[in-house]
Amino acid sequence: MKIIRVSKSYGKKKILNRISLNIKKGDKLAIIGPSGTGKSTLLRCINKLEEDYSGRIEYDFDIELLRKKIGFVFQEWNLWPNMTVLKNITLAPIHVLKKRKHNAEDEAMKWLNKVGLLSHMNKYPSELSGGEKQRVAIARALAMNPEILMLDEITSSLDPSKVKELLGLIEELSKEELTIIIVTHHLEFAKAVADNVAFLYNGRIHEYGPAKETLENPKTKELDKFVNSLKC
Repeated sequence: MKIIRVSKSYGKKKILNRISLNIKKGDKLAIIGPSGTGKSTLLRCINKLEEDYSGRIEYDFDIELLRKKIGFVFQEWNLWPNMTVLKNITLAPIHVLKKRKHNAEDEAMKWLNKVGLLSHMNKYPSELSGGEKQRVAIARALAMNPEILMLDEITSSLDPSKVKELLGLIEELSKEELTIIIVTHHLEFAKAVADNVAFLYNGRIHEYGPAKETLENPKTKELDKFVNSLKC
Protein backbone atom coordinates (compact mmCIF):
# COMPACT_ATOMS: atom_id res chain seq x y z
CA MET A 1 0.00 0.00 0.00
CA LYS A 2 1.24 3.46 -0.91
CA ILE A 3 0.12 6.67 0.75
CA ILE A 4 1.04 9.52 -1.58
CA ARG A 5 1.04 13.16 -0.47
CA VAL A 6 -2.16 12.82 1.56
CA SER A 7 -3.42 16.04 3.17
CA LYS A 8 -6.55 16.50 5.25
CA SER A 9 -8.09 19.59 6.81
CA TYR A 10 -11.03 20.28 9.10
CA GLY A 11 -12.18 23.76 8.15
CA LYS A 12 -9.08 25.95 8.12
CA LYS A 13 -7.08 23.58 10.32
CA LYS A 14 -4.73 21.28 8.40
CA ILE A 15 -4.45 17.95 10.21
CA LEU A 16 -2.37 15.99 7.68
CA ASN A 17 0.19 17.74 5.47
CA ARG A 18 1.43 15.77 2.44
CA ILE A 19 1.91 12.42 4.19
CA SER A 20 3.68 9.75 2.13
CA LEU A 21 4.36 6.17 3.22
CA ASN A 22 5.11 2.87 1.49
CA ILE A 23 3.74 0.01 3.60
CA LYS A 24 4.69 -3.41 2.24
CA LYS A 25 2.63 -6.54 2.78
CA GLY A 26 3.45 -8.03 6.17
CA ASP A 27 4.99 -4.81 7.53
CA LYS A 28 4.37 -3.81 11.13
CA LEU A 29 4.19 -0.02 11.41
CA ALA A 30 3.76 2.00 14.61
CA ILE A 31 2.48 5.56 14.27
CA ILE A 32 3.33 7.81 17.21
CA GLY A 33 3.18 11.48 18.05
CA PRO A 34 1.55 14.11 20.26
CA SER A 35 -2.22 14.33 20.57
CA GLY A 36 -3.91 16.16 17.71
CA THR A 37 -1.14 15.56 15.19
CA GLY A 38 -3.27 13.44 12.82
CA LYS A 39 -2.52 9.82 13.78
CA SER A 40 -6.12 8.61 14.00
CA THR A 41 -7.12 10.76 11.03
CA LEU A 42 -4.49 9.01 8.92
CA LEU A 43 -5.95 5.61 9.84
CA ARG A 44 -9.42 6.84 8.99
CA CYS A 45 -8.22 8.04 5.58
CA ILE A 46 -6.61 4.66 4.88
CA ASN A 47 -9.86 2.91 5.82
CA LYS A 48 -12.01 5.37 3.81
CA LEU A 49 -13.87 6.51 6.91
CA GLU A 50 -12.53 9.90 5.83
CA GLU A 51 -12.71 10.53 2.09
CA ASP A 52 -12.44 14.29 1.76
CA TYR A 53 -8.65 14.45 1.49
CA SER A 54 -6.15 15.34 -1.19
CA GLY A 55 -3.42 13.06 -2.49
CA ARG A 56 -4.08 9.38 -3.05
CA ILE A 57 -3.83 5.95 -1.44
CA GLU A 58 -2.97 2.94 -3.60
CA TYR A 59 -3.98 -0.46 -2.25
CA ASP A 60 -2.62 -3.91 -3.06
CA PHE A 61 -6.20 -5.07 -3.72
CA ASP A 62 -9.31 -3.88 -5.54
CA ILE A 63 -10.80 -0.90 -3.68
CA GLU A 64 -14.20 -2.64 -3.76
CA LEU A 65 -12.74 -5.22 -1.37
CA LEU A 66 -11.56 -2.64 1.17
CA ARG A 67 -14.11 -3.52 3.88
CA LYS A 68 -13.11 -7.16 3.58
CA LYS A 69 -9.36 -6.59 3.47
CA ILE A 70 -8.89 -4.07 6.30
CA GLY A 71 -9.77 -4.79 9.93
CA PHE A 72 -10.11 -1.71 12.14
CA VAL A 73 -10.13 -1.82 15.95
CA PHE A 74 -11.28 1.44 17.50
CA GLN A 75 -10.36 2.95 20.87
CA GLU A 76 -13.91 2.52 22.18
CA TRP A 77 -14.68 -1.03 20.96
CA ASN A 78 -17.97 -0.22 19.09
CA LEU A 79 -19.54 -3.56 20.01
CA TRP A 80 -23.27 -4.06 19.45
CA PRO A 81 -24.74 -3.93 22.98
CA ASN A 82 -27.81 -6.04 22.13
CA MET A 83 -25.78 -8.95 20.71
CA THR A 84 -23.76 -11.65 22.39
CA VAL A 85 -20.01 -11.78 21.93
CA LEU A 86 -20.42 -14.59 19.40
CA LYS A 87 -23.02 -12.68 17.36
CA ASN A 88 -20.89 -9.52 17.44
CA ILE A 89 -18.09 -11.48 15.79
CA THR A 90 -20.14 -13.48 13.28
CA LEU A 91 -22.35 -10.64 12.01
CA ALA A 92 -19.95 -9.30 9.36
CA PRO A 93 -18.59 -12.68 8.17
CA ILE A 94 -22.16 -13.87 7.57
CA HIS A 95 -23.49 -10.70 5.91
CA VAL A 96 -20.37 -9.33 4.21
CA LEU A 97 -18.33 -12.44 3.45
CA LYS A 98 -21.50 -14.54 2.96
CA LYS A 99 -20.20 -17.33 5.17
CA ARG A 100 -22.52 -20.05 6.40
CA LYS A 101 -23.50 -19.50 10.02
CA HIS A 102 -21.74 -22.61 11.34
CA ASN A 103 -18.53 -21.74 9.47
CA ALA A 104 -18.61 -18.18 10.81
CA GLU A 105 -19.17 -19.48 14.34
CA ASP A 106 -16.28 -21.95 14.04
CA GLU A 107 -13.99 -19.11 12.93
CA ALA A 108 -15.27 -16.84 15.70
CA MET A 109 -14.62 -19.47 18.35
CA LYS A 110 -11.11 -19.99 17.00
CA TRP A 111 -10.29 -16.32 17.50
CA LEU A 112 -12.09 -16.13 20.84
CA ASN A 113 -9.91 -18.98 21.99
CA LYS A 114 -6.85 -17.12 20.67
CA VAL A 115 -7.73 -14.03 22.72
CA GLY A 116 -8.66 -16.08 25.79
CA LEU A 117 -12.41 -15.43 25.78
CA LEU A 118 -14.00 -18.59 24.42
CA SER A 119 -15.93 -19.07 27.67
CA HIS A 120 -17.44 -15.58 27.23
CA MET A 121 -19.03 -16.19 23.83
CA ASN A 122 -22.63 -16.06 25.12
CA LYS A 123 -22.12 -12.96 27.25
CA TYR A 124 -23.21 -9.45 26.29
CA PRO A 125 -20.81 -6.48 26.13
CA SER A 126 -22.27 -5.04 29.35
CA GLU A 127 -21.02 -8.14 31.17
CA LEU A 128 -17.41 -7.64 30.03
CA SER A 129 -14.55 -5.57 31.40
CA GLY A 130 -12.87 -2.93 29.24
CA GLY A 131 -9.98 -5.26 28.46
CA GLU A 132 -12.36 -8.06 27.51
CA LYS A 133 -14.34 -5.76 25.21
CA GLN A 134 -11.13 -4.73 23.48
CA ARG A 135 -10.11 -8.36 22.95
CA VAL A 136 -13.56 -9.14 21.51
CA ALA A 137 -13.13 -6.19 19.13
CA ILE A 138 -9.79 -7.62 18.00
CA ALA A 139 -11.30 -11.09 17.52
CA ARG A 140 -14.14 -9.51 15.49
CA ALA A 141 -11.65 -7.79 13.19
CA LEU A 142 -9.59 -10.96 12.75
CA ALA A 143 -12.66 -13.07 11.97
CA MET A 144 -12.90 -11.19 8.67
CA ASN A 145 -9.49 -12.62 7.70
CA PRO A 146 -8.12 -9.18 6.82
CA GLU A 147 -4.84 -8.52 5.06
CA ILE A 148 -4.35 -5.32 7.07
CA LEU A 149 -5.13 -4.88 10.77
CA MET A 150 -5.32 -1.30 12.05
CA LEU A 151 -5.33 -0.62 15.79
CA ASP A 152 -6.13 2.87 17.06
CA GLU A 153 -4.83 3.49 20.61
CA ILE A 154 -6.40 0.25 21.79
CA THR A 155 -4.97 0.58 25.31
CA SER A 156 -6.13 4.15 25.95
CA SER A 157 -9.33 3.19 27.80
CA LEU A 158 -7.82 0.38 29.87
CA ASP A 159 -6.62 0.15 33.43
CA PRO A 160 -2.83 -0.25 33.65
CA SER A 161 -3.29 -3.82 34.90
CA LYS A 162 -4.98 -4.78 31.61
CA VAL A 163 -2.57 -3.01 29.28
CA LYS A 164 0.29 -5.51 29.57
CA GLU A 165 -2.07 -8.42 28.92
CA LEU A 166 -3.44 -6.84 25.74
CA LEU A 167 -0.03 -5.83 24.45
CA GLY A 168 1.13 -9.41 24.90
CA LEU A 169 -1.71 -10.53 22.64
CA ILE A 170 -0.72 -8.02 19.95
CA GLU A 171 2.88 -9.20 20.16
CA GLU A 172 1.62 -12.70 19.38
CA LEU A 173 -0.49 -11.42 16.48
CA SER A 174 2.52 -9.58 15.09
CA LYS A 175 4.00 -12.99 14.27
CA GLU A 176 1.11 -13.66 11.87
CA GLU A 177 1.45 -12.80 8.17
CA LEU A 178 -0.59 -9.66 8.65
CA THR A 179 0.17 -6.07 7.82
CA ILE A 180 -0.37 -4.24 11.12
CA ILE A 181 -0.64 -0.46 11.48
CA ILE A 182 -0.93 0.63 15.08
CA VAL A 183 -1.32 4.04 16.66
CA THR A 184 0.16 3.84 20.13
CA HIS A 185 1.83 5.84 22.88
CA HIS A 186 3.47 2.73 24.40
CA LEU A 187 6.97 3.05 23.02
CA GLU A 188 8.31 -0.21 24.48
CA PHE A 189 5.43 -1.97 22.77
CA ALA A 190 6.21 -0.20 19.49
CA LYS A 191 9.82 -1.37 19.74
CA ALA A 192 8.69 -4.93 20.46
CA VAL A 193 6.19 -5.39 17.63
CA ALA A 194 6.93 -2.83 14.90
CA ASP A 195 9.41 -3.05 12.06
CA ASN A 196 9.25 0.70 11.54
CA VAL A 197 7.92 3.74 13.33
CA ALA A 198 6.52 6.98 11.89
CA PHE A 199 6.62 10.02 14.18
CA LEU A 200 3.92 12.52 13.23
CA TYR A 201 4.44 16.11 14.26
CA ASN A 202 2.38 19.09 13.10
CA GLY A 203 0.68 16.89 10.51
CA ARG A 204 3.91 15.73 8.87
CA ILE A 205 6.11 12.65 9.16
CA HIS A 206 8.89 14.22 11.19
CA GLU A 207 10.96 11.04 11.59
CA TYR A 208 10.67 7.56 10.08
CA GLY A 209 12.85 4.49 10.46
CA PRO A 210 13.43 1.14 12.20
CA ALA A 211 11.40 1.22 15.40
CA LYS A 212 14.03 0.34 17.99
CA GLU A 213 16.79 2.44 16.46
CA THR A 214 14.57 5.47 15.85
CA LEU A 215 13.04 5.49 19.34
CA GLU A 216 16.33 4.92 21.15
CA ASN A 217 18.31 7.42 19.06
CA PRO A 218 16.03 10.26 17.94
CA LYS A 219 17.52 12.51 15.27
CA THR A 220 15.35 15.54 16.04
CA LYS A 221 14.69 17.47 19.23
CA GLU A 222 10.93 17.05 18.71
CA LEU A 223 11.06 13.24 18.81
CA ASP A 224 13.59 13.33 21.65
CA LYS A 225 11.23 15.54 23.66
CA PHE A 226 8.25 13.32 22.87
CA VAL A 227 10.07 10.14 23.90
CA ASN A 228 11.23 11.71 27.16
CA SER A 229 7.76 13.01 27.94
CA LEU A 230 6.44 9.45 27.96
CA LYS A 231 9.12 8.32 30.41
CA CYS A 232 7.83 10.72 33.07
